[in-house]
Amino acid sequence: MKKKEIIEVINEQEYKDELDIIEKRIEETYRQVYAYSNPKLIMLYYDIGRYINKHKTWGSEYVKRLSNDLKHRKGMSYDNLYRMAKFNKSFTYEEIVAQAVPQIPWGHIVTIMSKCSNKEARLWYIRKTYENSWSRSVLIKQINAKAYERNMIEPIVSKGIKDYDNKLIDKIVKSSYYLSIKSNEINTEKELKEQMMYKLIELLQEVGKGNAFVGREYKIKGGKKTFYIDLLFYNYLLHSFLVIEVKIGEYKPEYYGQLKNYVSLVDKEIRSKIDNKTIGILLCRNGDSYVIKSTFESEETPLIYTEYILLDKLDDYLEKNKKE
Repeated sequence: MKKKEIIEVINEQEYKDELDIIEKRIEETYRQVYAYSNPKLIMLYYDIGRYINKHKTWGSEYVKRLSNDLKHRKGMSYDNLYRMAKFNKSFTYEEIVAQAVPQIPWGHIVTIMSKCSNKEARLWYIRKTYENSWSRSVLIKQINAKAYERNMIEPIVSKGIKDYDNKLIDKIVKSSYYLSIKSNEINTEKELKEQMMYKLIELLQEVGKGNAFVGREYKIKGGKKTFYIDLLFYNYLLHSFLVIEVKIGEYKPEYYGQLKNYVSLVDKEIRSKIDNKTIGILLCRNGDSYVIKSTFESEETPLIYTEYILLDKLDDYLEKNKKE
């Protein structure tokens, strides 16, 4: 049985004293916002939330009254004051300071609080929003695609990735890419690649920060033979080419050899002296993790095994990896 809350009568003098404190905090912050922008405003909201939570025994009438007395102030609506209280309750001051919370817009914070109940997930989305400069619409897409849950799944990479001489390599190492494409729209590899081109911006975001599209079916020569790389990207943060091979079915050992060959060709034919080692990404529907690891883990070439997830297969993917 839910414990009945005790509602106290609002202490008039204490209310007036704290209303004056809040008013002065708002005035001071609004002056500083012109110089320091978002962080000051976010910390103001956090402090107002603390005042509200301090007097939760005064009940909802307190928030209504406070909203009415602050109605001449922008952003002090009844609903927003409740969001401030939730914000203060969701994070400790130490977490606010240590993370990038004050660096992202209030609307993003509200979205994260409303859509994520797990504190670790909230902090993760806040950090990724800051790192990747996600717009609110992109943030919502990432939450709906369960990016946090997918991030908890350990990716399969080669020794060459683990030894890669650039700490930013973690930005592109992922166990999966989520694509808003229905599985009944895909019957062949050609159709999958075409859909990826239609969703190119989405794909670039999934691959990671700092990627630029170079070409599809990129022609490259090796001796007397001509090869065609499914997708070729360039990552300007890593200063490295990314070779992506797309396979509609399950992993086969020969895919590993094909990807390794393409990476070697890009290193020999395209890579300049200022570029770092080329990275290969094998994109498959699924595969036996034991078989994949046995070929990837000792490989010196920087290779990543990644699975693509279509719109209606997200829950299946998470359930499968939960069992494993």
